Amino acid sequence: MGIEFALGPGRSLTTTFTRPRVLLSEVLFSTPDRNFGTLAALPSNVQTIESALLFSTGHLQFLAIVGPSGWGKTHLLEAVAARVRRDLGVGPTVESAMEWVCAGGKAETPGPLILDNVQDLLDGPRTRMTLRVILERRLRAARPTLLAFTAAKPTRPVRHLLPNLREWMLATMPAPDPTERALVIDRIATGEGLRLSPVLVRLMATRMKGNGRTLAGALKRLRLQGVDWMDDFQVLRACGTLDPFFADSSDWDLVEAVVRTLDRAIAPNADLDRGGLALHLLLHGAALNESHVARRFGIEPAKAYAAAARFERASRSLGLAAASERLLVHALVDGLSKDQV
Repeated sequence: MGIEFALGPGRSLTTTFTRPRVLLSEVLFSTPDRNFGTLAALPSNVQTIESALLFSTGHLQFLAIVGPSGWGKTHLLEAVAARVRRDLGVGPTVESAMEWVCAGGKAETPGPLILDNVQDLLDGPRTRMTLRVILERRLRAARPTLLAFTAAKPTRPVRHLLPNLREWMLATMPAPDPTERALVIDRIATGEGLRLSPVLVRLMATRMKGNGRTLAGALKRLRLQGVDWMDDFQVLRACGTLDPFFADSSDWDLVEAVVRTLDRAIAPNADLDRGGLALHLLLHGAALNESHVARRFGIEPAKAYAAAARFERASRSLGLAAASERLLVHALVDGLSKDQV
C-alpha cells in the first residue's frame, strides 16, 4: 500500500491521547476568583480596566461601562467590588439594575453603588426616570456610582440617562478581534489547567463564533476529555469534541475538510481505501458521532464503523507508516486553522 504526499519531508510527532478522570461537578460548578488579576487585559479594554481600577481606589467617582454581552463587563464589576471590600473591610456587591430599582433603590445606597445590566431599565419610562432621579441625587452627594450597559457602543439613551454627562467617565469594552480572542482563550485555558496547541488556539479564535462565554464553555468541554491538547492528533480530537461549538460558522464542515485534504494529499492512483481512511480519521481520530458521519457518507452507522475498523486493521497488517498518517493529520489541522480546507 503506498501513499504519495506533496507535503515536504517527514516529521516526528507524538500521538498519545490522555484522558485523566475529571468530575463533572468540578468543571461545571467551579467559580474562579474574579479580581483584576484574573481579567484578560487586551488593547481594546485596557483603558476601561484602568478606569475601573481608579474607581475602586476612590480616584474616580462616576463611571459608566458599555460593551456587548459576554466579554467581561460583569467580571470587571465584581473585580471592582472585591477591591473595594478588600480595602474598606465592607463594601458593595454587584446589583442587577432592574432588581435594585424595583426594590426601591435600597434606600439609595450611601456607599459605592455598582449596577449591572442598566440597559434593562431604558425601555421603561418609569424605571428609566426613577434611576435618573437617583443618579442626580448621587451626583449631588458625590456618592461613587458604577454602571454597566450591554450594547455595542454608547447610545443616545445611555448618554441621556447620565445626569451632567461631563462628570462621568464613559468607557467601552468592545468585542475583541481574533488576535485578542486568542489572548482570552489562553487566559481561560490557563485557569482551567489546559495545555493548548497554538494551532488550536488560532483555530478557536478565528473559526468559533459567539462570545467569551462560548469560548469558556468550549474549553470546559475540552477539560472533560483531558488537559493536554498539544499535538496534531490531539487537535484533531479537539475539533471533533468542539464540533457543535463551530456549528455557527457557515464554512465549518469537518467531514468535508477531511475528504478535501485526502483528495489533495493522496495521489489519485494510490492503492488506498480513501473512504475507509476518511472514516478512520473522523470516527477514531476526531471521535465524531457515528450517525452524523454516516449520514454525510450516505451509509448506515454500523457500516461506517465497520469500514473504519476494517481500514485500521488493514493498515496495521500492511505496515502503513505512522509518519504518513501524521503528515496527513498535520495537513488537515494546518488547513483548518488557516481556513484552507
